[in-house]
Amino acid sequence: MKRQEVNVKIQPFIVGSGSAAAAMQKSIFSVGILEPRWQILPANKVARNEKLTVSAETDTVSLLCLANPHGLHTATLLRAAEAGFRYVLCEKPVCVSLEEVEVLKKFPKEITVGVCHGYRMMWGPQELKGLLDSGEMGRIISVEGRYWQSSAAQKAISGTPPSSNWKNDSALSGQFDVLTDLGSHWTDLMNFLAGEGPEKTMLWQSYLNSEASHRDTHVILTLDYRKLGRTLGSVSKTVHGKGNHLEINIIGEKLSASWQFSNPDTIVIGRGDETKTKSRQRSESIGSGQSPFHGMGWLEGYIETAHQLLRHADGDKTASFPTLSEAVQVMETLLKIEKR
Repeated sequence: MKRQEVNVKIQPFIVGSGSAAAAMQKSIFSVGILEPRWQILPANKVARNEKLTVSAETDTVSLLCLANPHGLHTATLLRAAEAGFRYVLCEKPVCVSLEEVEVLKKFPKEITVGVCHGYRMMWGPQELKGLLDSGEMGRIISVEGRYWQSSAAQKAISGTPPSSNWKNDSALSGQFDVLTDLGSHWTDLMNFLAGEGPEKTMLWQSYLNSEASHRDTHVILTLDYRKLGRTLGSVSKTVHGKGNHLEINIIGEKLSASWQFSNPDTIVIGRGDETKTKSRQRSESIGSGQSPFHGMGWLEGYIETAHQLLRHADGDKTASFPTLSEAVQVMETLLKIEKR
């Protein structure tokens, strides 16, 4: 077999050392398998306060991957711009305050930032978007769902004292937990399905089982859109017995449609009292390239975001991916939301 010529080298720089940093490294490595014309170089680990420096090689794309605490993202993005980075992959949320929202609204447009709102990059939400845009569902009555985890519940019943987890430090995590962490995923999904931001918003919060006073544990988000009507999301880290339960239910005039992260390659479509399933057929269409029903969990979204960002860096025509301006809109919505 003839060896495919390497067109460009990719040099990742990783800021962060937790699970998100590992996910970014795995994703970029996977992209290198999907795109053998790219040479993915070993990642350079960058300490939190270490000077940022792009690669000196002219044939190399320097990709900065930000997986440090949420409260440091904005400052690190500004440092990246000063250092000359043109491509950044950033974990969500991109900021934690309205002051940072205003700063990022002025971020240089010539720097491309892909944001790891990876759920919208998976097959299921992409198919739901296509179904909505086709008009087959008729008028949309409501979109409802949940994003449930159990980390706060587990901690509360463990009997152990509060840990040194960086999320217990509001300077590193911001003034919330579920609202800006999981809630940013839910809001990004709703904005993606609607193709726009919400017209009206409302929030209800609970702090029961909180490990630190600023960390909300359960929220209900009501986001109203011109296209989708009212959307209702139950978002939590304190639902006992849940791992990473994400589901979306679209209730339409003519059809309903449901997707769950636990069964990511299937959509259930309802009509009257009947249901049918639509399943992903091709392995190459999105994400890791794995065969349908043999995916890589939430890494699928990371891989697809990194893939499209690097295709953009290489001058290819790309599918859309979550951008900084979209992520800033998400955070502005959440940080300004009316509370009940």
